[in-house]
Amino acid sequence: YICIAPAFLRAHGITNPELRRKSFTSEAKPIFDDFVEIIGELDALPKAKKGAVGAIGFSNGGFFAMLLAAANKVRAGVSYYGALDGAMTQPDLAPFAKRFTSASAPVLVLAGESDATIGLKPPQKLEQILKAAGSRYEFKYYPGTGHDFDRSGSTGPNNAASAADAWQRTLAFLRANGV
Repeated sequence: YICIAPAFLRAHGITNPELRRKSFTSEAKPIFDDFVEIIGELDALPKAKKGAVGAIGFSNGGFFAMLLAAANKVRAGVSYYGALDGAMTQPDLAPFAKRFTSASAPVLVLAGESDATIGLKPPQKLEQILKAAGSRYEFKYYPGTGHDFDRSGSTGPNNAASAADAWQRTLAFLRANGV
């Protein structure tokens, strides 16, 4: 894989955690447009497999990975504990309800059942939206697992096991979808 991990919050002047909601409101379109440009650059690399770009996002990035998949800007999208309700700026998940169709790229959503930051309602709501749209999707809810479960030092009785499983699921999902 050829990977890029953009520091999109910092690039848009969102350095204070209190301001992270801007990434879902006033900065959402510019951030999305930056990702589309980055995808084009990745796809144009000489060693890249043309048209085989996927998106993996964590928390805020999970929101954008889903948007990119909905808009078919990537071959597949993966959301780890995604802030799918835009840090409560989009409680109805309208951006996804408007964009997901049966033609959207497939998505994998990985969520902790004990995620006190995101909760279970946003991923469950997204699952309903995807089903109604006829989109291709997979969900995995991890019992006893919290937010940031893949990061070293994260706490939770099942975080390490969930992180290991999530990474293997991610790789299998990307391979199965041509990434």
